This record gives sequence, C-alpha cells and structure tokens, in this order.
Amino acid sequence: MNDAVSRYLFSKETLYFYKKEKEAPEYSEKVTVQEEKPVPPSDLSPIDRTETPVFSFSKPLLVIVNQPDEAEQELMKKILQSVKHSLDSIQLFDISSGAAFPSDVFFSQQITRKVLSFGVAMSRVDPTLLVFPYQKKIHRDIEFVVTDSLSTINMNAKDEKRMLWAALKEMFM
Repeated sequence: MNDAVSRYLFSKETLYFYKKEKEAPEYSEKVTVQEEKPVPPSDLSPIDRTETPVFSFSKPLLVIVNQPDEAEQELMKKILQSVKHSLDSIQLFDISSGAAFPSDVFFSQQITRKVLSFGVAMSRVDPTLLVFPYQKKIHRDIEFVVTDSLSTINMNAKDEKRMLWAALKEMFM
C-alpha cells in the first residue's frame, strides 16, 4: 500500500508505530543437560487400576430405567411380554447405578437396534438426540422410544398406558 492511499484510508484513525524489536543474540555456549536417574521400583507408589466396567451390547433391545422397584419391575415384565420379549431377551441399563452410558461403544456396535427408555431422557445417551415422549425416533439407524417413568405409567393418570401401547406398536409391529 502506498503512502497516499494509507493517509486517505486512515485519515481519521489513530495509528501506532511499533519499533522493531531487537533480535535475540545467538549464544555459542554449550548447554549441558543432566539426565534424570530412573527411580527404583520399590520407591514407586502402586497405581490404582480400577477399570470402569465395559458394558457390552449383546441383545437387540436395550431398556433404560431409573431404579425400578418391585411393582415397576412387574409392570416392565408385562410390557415386555406384550411385545414378545422378556427380561432375559433384553439388555437392561439402570441409569441410577452411577455409570455413564457408553455412547461411543453403543453407536459403534451393530447388535442393539431398538432402545426403550422408561423415564430417562435420551440426552443421557447422546446430547444431540432429542426424542419426544411416546414417539419413535430413528437416530443413526437405531429406533428410540422414550416414555414416562414406570411409576407414572402404572398410575395411568393421563392415559399413559394407551400412549405407550401405541408407541410400542409403532416400534415392534
């Protein structure tokens, strides 16, 4: 840019000129680096190697729950029987166990293709996944259905059982 153009463009601006910093002088001295001595194994403290349990997805249906009690487990058995499943034929993940859901493992596997969640938001599975209650959503070739908690379905105050049955028919039939 030439001087006339810069004066025209920046006539009302305050410009600052910085002096060029001096270049650092080169040192010709040799620097010696002392190597660290290895620590003998007896002085090391033991490393805590508690591994997080690996959750393997080995069944086609995953059911996500939050601490079901006896009555809720009985209701869940009846719901599963209505779609020709049992507790033995599903993979059960209790979110209250404190373990984080292994999303990376889940979405990379090819066995589990349906997820039924009782009272657990799908944002716990994948933060980008938004599923409306009692509506089937397909995300990464996996079908998701989110319902109210089992205790809410058992009370049936707002006709949750009918909405659940409609969602299950859409998913399984």
